[in-house]
Amino acid sequence: MKQGEKRPGARRWAMLAVTVALSLGMLRCTMPTDLGAPQWDVPFTISFNQQRYGLDSLIARPYEFAEDSSGIQAGEDGELVLEAIEEIEPFYVTEEDLTSNNDESVSYDVETDTIRIPLNQTLTESVALDGVLNDMGIEPVPHGFPITIPPGGGPWTFPTTRSELNFDDLDTVRYVRVVGGQIELTIHNDTEIDFDELTVTLRRRTIDGNDYVTLGVLDYNSIEGGESITRVFTFDGDTLTAGLRIVLDGGGSEQTITPDEDDEFRFDLHVGELKADYAEAVIGPQPPVTDQDSVEIDEDIWIKQATVRSGTLDWTVANETDVKTNIVLTFPQVVHLETDDSLSLSFQLDRRGSSVAKWDTSGTLNLADYRLRFRQLPDAAGERQALKTITTVEIIGSGDLPPGDPDYYSEISVGDSVLTTFQVNDITLESVSGVTRYLDYEIATRTQTLELWDDEPDLQQDFGRNISLADVSLRLDVEKTYRLPLRLTIDVLAENTRSGDTANTTLHRDLQGPEQTLNIGGLETLINIAPDRITLSGLAEAGYDVFGVPAEPWDIAIDDSLTGTYRIESPLILSMPNETPLRPSPQKFDSVETDIVSFRLITHSENHVPLGGKLYLMGGEFPDEVSARAGLVRDNFAQYGLTFEAEEDTLPLALDIRPAPVDDNGRATGISYDTLLTRIPKRKIDLFAKEDVWTRQVLVLDPTPQGQDVVAHSTDYINVSVIGEISYRINEQDEE
Repeated sequence: MKQGEKRPGARRWAMLAVTVALSLGMLRCTMPTDLGAPQWDVPFTISFNQQRYGLDSLIARPYEFAEDSSGIQAGEDGELVLEAIEEIEPFYVTEEDLTSNNDESVSYDVETDTIRIPLNQTLTESVALDGVLNDMGIEPVPHGFPITIPPGGGPWTFPTTRSELNFDDLDTVRYVRVVGGQIELTIHNDTEIDFDELTVTLRRRTIDGNDYVTLGVLDYNSIEGGESITRVFTFDGDTLTAGLRIVLDGGGSEQTITPDEDDEFRFDLHVGELKADYAEAVIGPQPPVTDQDSVEIDEDIWIKQATVRSGTLDWTVANETDVKTNIVLTFPQVVHLETDDSLSLSFQLDRRGSSVAKWDTSGTLNLADYRLRFRQLPDAAGERQALKTITTVEIIGSGDLPPGDPDYYSEISVGDSVLTTFQVNDITLESVSGVTRYLDYEIATRTQTLELWDDEPDLQQDFGRNISLADVSLRLDVEKTYRLPLRLTIDVLAENTRSGDTANTTLHRDLQGPEQTLNIGGLETLINIAPDRITLSGLAEAGYDVFGVPAEPWDIAIDDSLTGTYRIESPLILSMPNETPLRPSPQKFDSVETDIVSFRLITHSENHVPLGGKLYLMGGEFPDEVSARAGLVRDNFAQYGLTFEAEEDTLPLALDIRPAPVDDNGRATGISYDTLLTRIPKRKIDLFAKEDVWTRQVLVLDPTPQGQDVVAHSTDYINVSVIGEISYRINEQDEE
């Protein structure tokens, strides 16, 4: 604000003195000398108080705006725009956000299924007819001559003690409890004897090898000479040993035959694959047995595909069986980065033997070279994904131990286990295509000081608090490498620390693309308290808890970030519901060191603003500017007012200033001029001969018409110029 112009200098006073002296000299020649010293009233003018109320004075200088990032700028067409700019503190996806917290250990047994002993052997034995006839009492046998066999039940019935046959070739089994499998026994009757009945008793050697017990009985009914008949014995929990015997029992009617020296009874015994639940045997390779299990992953993240940054897989496998065993652990969803093969761990463990309870091995695998890959995502909130493991157990067999070795036979039973245990420890993902349940990031609190009227605090207090901006918005410019949507919750607090007024609002917006600009309007209540401080804080949230389960996975990576700035913008489209005083700084008045006879003020106003009002012109004696600022206010106008009518006892009057004409959009289209003449009464004149005199204008703007806003331009101003016309009295004695 401009201070009042100084009074004329010494040179001017000297010229006036010369002029006065010449005038006095001329008068001295014509006036009588006995009338006393002559006196004159000399008029002169001074610049009393000049004030320009220009909105362009609010525009921040470029260097000032850069320093505190706030101010009023000249926008398009010269319209004034309030701006406050501040950066958003960046935030990033951290390792913690992409860590699946797993501490579950999965342990299960792959038990030995039915033991398969693939014997697949056919044993052939024969009994010569001569021996059978000898048992009947026909001895020696006349080959080639007819003989008569007596009826069965007599001398020719087969004895049950001398027809035993040993199958010692079944030596891979000491004994086995057979729950599945069969023996096929075929009898070839290569004689002319017709049997009316024939049975075969199968006997096995006892485990200690000292005796035989019956395994089963096969009934062949009748069998004619030259005929072959097969019967089957099916095992059902029967014990089988390596030694078998066949005991024949048969008989028939009286008949005549012609024996030949090649006549015989021939036996074919076939043992296929036996299925057992316990055995001491030489066990051969068994078909693989496969089982699977899974460990659930932390429900905070679903994975379609993810690259592992860190994490380990701990595993332990143990063989409790008495046969050599191959064990293969396969994790189909853990895929090597380079080969794209599923993770597979193979182990070969020796047979348990009689000296140890089990063979086991364990280790840890670093998963940093792998990615996780699932076929599909869950489709409902709260579901968890499962990391599968497939365990395949393949029994190699008893091994190549020689017969007679104490450990030659393996002891194996159904229920013997191959034990696998694995634990997937905390996994941190480098990047993931998937769905996170919930992520949140705190937007750091930032406080910005607004110094719009810093050099005119009364404008902040009066003008700022009484205007009502019609269009205030927050513009949010963000750049994010997140490839998932974010929901922003922004809290904005505006404070006028001088008045104690506060206003706040909470904004909710969703961000979809990588770069986005959001314009959020309706924030007039924040700015219309004329804040000198704005604080912004908030929260960014993501995940299906916020946006629901998406149709397609999101892409997330460590160090994904969001950065940006927020800008509060408001064109100065004013709505002033109340009278608004503008109080520029007081101006120091240079005292007049002579007797003032009269003091008249000429006030000229030039109004380019679409607002009218009243001008209160005041003056008073104060020790300093601070005191003058506090005293020269409208409430004290009756005491310090200077604009008076001619009467001595009248109160000071405010001067009307008409608004500039406006168009339908509230923009000034012309200029209003007003000129006012007032006289300072005699009781106030002596004030201006004092030393510490301050003058001040207070312009009180009228409210805007109801429903009408006015647009502020940088070229809008009200210029008020006050000229003082002073007459003071001089005489000849004063000049001498």
